[in-house]
Amino acid sequence: MRRSSVALVLVLLAACSRDAPPSTASSAPPQPPAIAGLPIDLALKQRTTSPIPGSDGRVSISLEDITRDQVMVSVVRTPAPDGSSALLGPLSMKASDASTFHFEGADFVLTLNALDNALVGDDVAKFTLRAADAKPPKLTEAQKIERLIDAVTKLEGATFLRNGDEHSTSDAVEHLRRKLGAGGDDITTAELFIEHAATRSSLSGKDYEVRFADGRVVRLADFLRERLVEIEST
Repeated sequence: MRRSSVALVLVLLAACSRDAPPSTASSAPPQPPAIAGLPIDLALKQRTTSPIPGSDGRVSISLEDITRDQVMVSVVRTPAPDGSSALLGPLSMKASDASTFHFEGADFVLTLNALDNALVGDDVAKFTLRAADAKPPKLTEAQKIERLIDAVTKLEGATFLRNGDEHSTSDAVEHLRRKLGAGGDDITTAELFIEHAATRSSLSGKDYEVRFADGRVVRLADFLRERLVEIEST
């Protein structure tokens, strides 16, 4: 009798497995990414709102005026189904700044690589957009140069010495950018930027120096080379 009961249970289990509907979990189509084609490089004009490629027009970046080496940036949902369109900002960004925003279940990182001040026409901000869990791309030489300039910008209380005269941080940054622009195709790396634009005066041949808030004085080129080592090691 016991053997008959076991046999009946096995028959019933086999019948149930035959009648069960096939699993559909493996056949479900993959969900498309919220923003496709990442990482994406973007060159955007000031005072514009531009849709992000790969978002099907659902996400846009808005820029205000590019002034004093910074720009106000907003990332917005378009259209906003709940009336709240802001995904990021508005916030002030400088070269090498990165900010994260959330969209449709995923996190994204927007990095400002450089600000190009045009002599004629509109100024341009250059960004990279990537998934937050993706490994950051290797810095380009142009991005390294921007980080070096940003390091000068952040030297609070410092004085820059050029041809025997004292200059502020903003004056030093303006001078470096002017020499960077004048260097043109000759400045292709961060090291060449230091050598040609940030080492010495082309008029007197005297070295540029920086006097820190604590009174220490070092050659500007030495300071920037130390920063470059840090930048390339991260």
